[in-house]
Amino acid sequence: MAKDSVKKRKQDLGIFYTPQEVVEFIYEILSIWKNKDAKENHRWQYKKPKPHYPSVIDPACGEGIFLKKAVDGGFTTPNYIWGVDLDKKVKDEWKKITLLKSFGSKANLDFHFYHQDGLLPIPEKRVGHKKGGMNQYDVAVGNPPYGGMGIGEITKELEESLFEYEIWKKAVQKQSKEITTQLGLMENLIKKRDKERLTKFPIEILFLDRFIQLAKPGGWIAIIIPDGILTNSNSHYVREFLSERTKIEAIISLPRETFKNVGTNAKTSILFLRKLKEKEKPEQDYKVFLASVEKINQDNFDTIVKSYEKLYNLGENLMNDSDSVQITKDQTGREVVMLRTDKTLKQLMEEKPSSRWDANYWQPKYEKLMQKLGLSGFKSVTGKQVMESMTNGNRDREWAGKEDEKVRFIQVVNVLNTGVDFEAGAINKHYARKNGLGDPDRSRLKGGDILLISGATGSIGRICIIEEVFEPTNVSQDINVIRLYKNSEINKYFFTIFLLSSFGNGQLERFSKGVSGQVKVTFDHIQSIKIPVLPNSIQTNIKNNYEEITKLHNQAMVAKKSKNETEYKNNLATAEKMLKDLTAKTEEVIRGERDDVN
Repeated sequence: MAKDSVKKRKQDLGIFYTPQEVVEFIYEILSIWKNKDAKENHRWQYKKPKPHYPSVIDPACGEGIFLKKAVDGGFTTPNYIWGVDLDKKVKDEWKKITLLKSFGSKANLDFHFYHQDGLLPIPEKRVGHKKGGMNQYDVAVGNPPYGGMGIGEITKELEESLFEYEIWKKAVQKQSKEITTQLGLMENLIKKRDKERLTKFPIEILFLDRFIQLAKPGGWIAIIIPDGILTNSNSHYVREFLSERTKIEAIISLPRETFKNVGTNAKTSILFLRKLKEKEKPEQDYKVFLASVEKINQDNFDTIVKSYEKLYNLGENLMNDSDSVQITKDQTGREVVMLRTDKTLKQLMEEKPSSRWDANYWQPKYEKLMQKLGLSGFKSVTGKQVMESMTNGNRDREWAGKEDEKVRFIQVVNVLNTGVDFEAGAINKHYARKNGLGDPDRSRLKGGDILLISGATGSIGRICIIEEVFEPTNVSQDINVIRLYKNSEINKYFFTIFLLSSFGNGQLERFSKGVSGQVKVTFDHIQSIKIPVLPNSIQTNIKNNYEEITKLHNQAMVAKKSKNETEYKNNLATAEKMLKDLTAKTEEVIRGERDDVN
């Protein structure tokens, strides 16, 4: 099979095989747990006269990298590993892996590796030291599929199994709170609707439940998940589910580039959990180990392992407070590792506007930024208090043909911080069909609207004001159209400059969350941004300066259209410099370092 075809097949299945360095790091953390357990309870290699080893299962094992490392690294032995995978192509690979040759016969291999859907129960086969099925494994580990369109086709067997998943029941309960009318009479309709919804339900959430099912009470779980589970407000119920059934030991944020070579830029994290024992009550007052790495390499992972081992072996009450937040920088001064041990699960759960478990959100630089903002001496308001409305365009659109009525269409590429460049991007995508999918009434522009990029990697926070609209105009789904109240304490010019400043842009950056290969800031997050209320005189001066910038931008666009490259570049460069200076002066005013922007 051609390389591109293999890559496409894996993307369609949501399969993104894990780099070796990440697998090794996961087992270093698991080994810390195992070694402490072995010494304190005389288990595993300490058990005399017959030592035994942790049983390890990966219910979406692919080519077996997690299971191979479990054996190669000495965490366990071949007789204690189990793998499951749906992909027919990887089944053939199992026989080729040197590790699996130790099983000797096809019968032994088939006992330890099952070709089936990992969400289905494992056949109840038996051998002397282990029973298959649920609730039996010391460790559930792996990188299950994610980021696809959902489960897709559901067999009768799978349907019956999934309807019993606790996380699915919790999702249905969450939705049913909004549908409180005569459920008895609607039972058949609801079941039909639920089955349709199940086909599109995020498979990674179901696998989270599956990993917990497979771990025995007190067992360990290490799973790679997309950050949406940790960040999205509509995934809060998933975080509640995890907190009720497990102890959250550690959350490690991985770089966006981790799976780039295998087909995705999705932001991911490693979730380390311990399944609660029978009759063990869930708590939230314990501290969660949070860490993030900016680059995959051994030194960065070693830093995290050493810190975690110290915390795990000493206990959180014996840790030195000076070790609770650590930042490691490379030779250029760039932060490459962040770790902190001072945040409790309760704090993560109660963060507003929705709970946040992603380690990047808790970077100390964001808390310092908010502290500085709080010390500014100015009264502050939230975005919600000053916004009359906020919307965005449709994800789907229809491009205008020659005979169609046309609507000018603005995409991410068209939005500069100095204003709109209508001519940027592909010529055939400058216009959408009027009243078509790309032209909803809600996002038709008016003069004075603020355009904020809320999606698209590398572009979040680009913002400008479109002062005049000369023809029907609409925007793409990654552009938020914001209108402030006419009598707002914040004028649109200061609002725009504030979001370009380190104080505003830092809040957008903090709130941004990973969504299948890109990042996004939600309406709720934009509405929760805190903005200082500067005196009217200063805001008026910001307005006057911004209008001069707009004039230069418009002159640059006229020059571009007439193909006067020199005038275009000079005017745009001057506008960009003036905008940068105005933003810097506004920051100085907020910090109390100057009285005005003039």
